[in-house]
Amino acid sequence: MKKFTLLFCVIILFAKILSAQAPAGYYNNAMGQKDQALRTELFNIIKNHSDRGYSALWTLYQTSDTMHRNGKVYVWDMYSTKADRSANYYFTVGSNQCGNYGGEGDCYNREHSVPKSWFNDAAPMVNDGFHLVPTDGYVNGRRSNYDFGEVASATWTSTNGSKLGSAKSGSGSGTVFEPIDEYKGDFARIYFYMATRYMDKCSSWGGGMFGNQKGFETWAIDMLLRWHRADPVSQKEIIRNNAVYKHQNNRNPFVDHPELAEHVWGNQTANAWNGVSTPPADPEPGLSVVPMQVQAGQTKLHSGKIIDLKVNGQALKGNVSLSISGTDASMFVLNNTTISKPANGTLSDVTVRITYTPTTESVHTATLKLTSDEITPIEIPLSGTGVETLTNATDASLMITEYTEGATGNNKALELYNTSNAAIDLEGYVLKSSHDGAGFGADGELYEYALSGTLPAHGFMVLHNEAGADQLSAVTANNPAIKQLIPYTTNRICSFTGNDAIGLFFNDELIDILGVETSSVNNAMLVDKTIRRKKNVTEGSTTFTENEWEIADWTDWSNFGLATPANGGDETSIQDHMFVNINLYPNPVTDMLYVEGESDIKSVVIYNLAGQMITLRNSQNQINVSNLSKGIYAVKITLADGSIVNRKIVKQ
Repeated sequence: MKKFTLLFCVIILFAKILSAQAPAGYYNNAMGQKDQALRTELFNIIKNHSDRGYSALWTLYQTSDTMHRNGKVYVWDMYSTKADRSANYYFTVGSNQCGNYGGEGDCYNREHSVPKSWFNDAAPMVNDGFHLVPTDGYVNGRRSNYDFGEVASATWTSTNGSKLGSAKSGSGSGTVFEPIDEYKGDFARIYFYMATRYMDKCSSWGGGMFGNQKGFETWAIDMLLRWHRADPVSQKEIIRNNAVYKHQNNRNPFVDHPELAEHVWGNQTANAWNGVSTPPADPEPGLSVVPMQVQAGQTKLHSGKIIDLKVNGQALKGNVSLSISGTDASMFVLNNTTISKPANGTLSDVTVRITYTPTTESVHTATLKLTSDEITPIEIPLSGTGVETLTNATDASLMITEYTEGATGNNKALELYNTSNAAIDLEGYVLKSSHDGAGFGADGELYEYALSGTLPAHGFMVLHNEAGADQLSAVTANNPAIKQLIPYTTNRICSFTGNDAIGLFFNDELIDILGVETSSVNNAMLVDKTIRRKKNVTEGSTTFTENEWEIADWTDWSNFGLATPANGGDETSIQDHMFVNINLYPNPVTDMLYVEGESDIKSVVIYNLAGQMITLRNSQNQINVSNLSKGIYAVKITLADGSIVNRKIVKQ
């Protein structure tokens, strides 16, 4: 693909991909080789990739094949997008997936650029992300399993100029499909990859392109080399190569080193490859912004809510200007209207802060616009709702989910959890202790604790007796905000001994309870134990029911504030409340988070502890979280049947 002005913006920040290349030494074993010995060494380097399955491709496309136009992220479909990135229609990332189609523009699907019928749907070819590209479903169907070629007389032409028709002389035979010039090099390098990655198989594939002449038929080699030379590697392909590498752990050598095609099939087969790439074109100017939309949510009148965005850029030609426009622009204030261009033209995680301060009870909207030389402006929608008083999702949205009463000293803690999909204003919530069965409120404020602040959607709060050992240090190292130390001398809410029931109240109404309020007899379940709410309990109860809880040793604090046990044990606490088996791993996570379950997953939303949406991913089973800051994040998983599963992850 030829040079273009890059605008790369995805829901999770992948700007670092833009400059990523093969790991040092990745191609060392191929150096000094030529012709088919070189192809063999490349095969050995890339052959053992990870097959992530067919459904995972929807996730891959959200980082490998996207473009930004008019403030929106679209699928970069090489069968419908023209050379200038215009199109008669666009597909939105994460939606518009086929399904049925009756014509162009209905939906996009997963195109086997090497038709799967050629290799009988066999794995791992059938799921290989390098040759499976997102394309218009209807155009994909018209292409069918015809060879790529050059058309002499077209019988059908797509809206972007791709053609189906009879082959030119020297370009195959019969009916062929010809992509537009802009993408011919992309497809040529995909085919070079396939003939190398599957060099032990491709000579027996169907179709008319692969064969015994170095993996291809002679006419196919000649045509693909023409396409490769006329349409050099673009930034689009570099992004795709890096994204697929993260997806399946191998690379396309002919994108990393375009000159390899000449050493394997072209005019350099007599010369050993020395590992030197063709000098790359200057990188194209580009910007990325996370998040791509700002939803401030409910905010009290005249009180500011801060939202931070991260801006990354490359090859910038000038400063980045920021402005807010729209009917309610005055409600949203930027901390800075200019980001100065660094000497090297690269921005890395530059923070842009917006403060939303509503002055009227209403829904407010505006648009943040970022502009810079030679870059299509980025537009980020802003929204928020001004309210006189924050509205809680339901009175019972907050519940007690974990309790520890230590066998020694004051090693005692309580965990509270927001079960709702909205942040909770904690004003009005009070914890009360029925000391020695005297009843809630009988011993005055010493045994009451009023909560304050805001707890984000699916957020945790842990109350910990200050006089006890800090059993939570490992859990809260990166997120100290989830822990509140309760001074023993001034408040006894965390001084329970097994016969002290704990009640959670909202506006003086009991909404959840641990123990029996009027019993002065020790409850064996509450003495020298850690107990956790079971997965089938999704809201608080005004009656203590022992079978709602599971028991662990009092020294086990591993699950406080976390979505899964730190020791990797069975996930049975309320933090995983659901009725299906959903597994997030690894957790804690550093790079790639995998989401698997017995039920189909529709979407996954990740929130930070401020309740801000970090990422929305649709129909996927893996998410790259490498660019998230260390800490704890809430994960909302929506299943295909509409049910919701809430989890937590720890980013290391």
